[in-house]
Amino acid sequence: MNEQIILDRILNDANTQAENIINEANQEIENLKNSLNEYDNQLNKNTNLELEKYKSNYLDFCSNDLQFKKGKLILEIKNQVINNLKEKAIEKINSLEKSEKIKFFEQILIQNAEKNEILTYNINNFDDEDFYKIECVKTLNLQIKKDLSINQGMVLSTDIYDKNLSLKNIVEELYNKKQQEICKILF
Repeated sequence: MNEQIILDRILNDANTQAENIINEANQEIENLKNSLNEYDNQLNKNTNLELEKYKSNYLDFCSNDLQFKKGKLILEIKNQVINNLKEKAIEKINSLEKSEKIKFFEQILIQNAEKNEILTYNINNFDDEDFYKIECVKTLNLQIKKDLSINQGMVLSTDIYDKNLSLKNIVEELYNKKQQEICKILF
């Protein structure tokens, strides 16, 4: 009988060890499941944080891009307004009565002409006689000649240089001198 007791004890010990091994394996499986769940949760949390960060950065980018494009459009419109004003100024000069036009060009010549220059011009409703009415033309001994190839205005020249006094250049120069004042009024 001793054998039976020993066998029962061995079986009992083996069963106990088997249960312990199975319990440890089940515990290890449970620990792995918990670790995987924690890893999955952490991965989801990190992914969500990265996704939110990406969304935020993308929204910032879109907002900045929108502001840039808005500013660019506003600047283009402002430049268009300024260019339209310059063209209206040229139209206004062209529409002046002859006596006013003579005074206007007299002021331009006083500021720019030098002795013995050649004054070549193409101005609507203007001829050589109109320039000879201007005192500084006589005083500076300017030679007058009409040239239809000139674009609305005058050119003062010598053998060495040319001074472009087209209406476009006159208005542009005036704009450059008064740019800050004009921009304050317009914008």
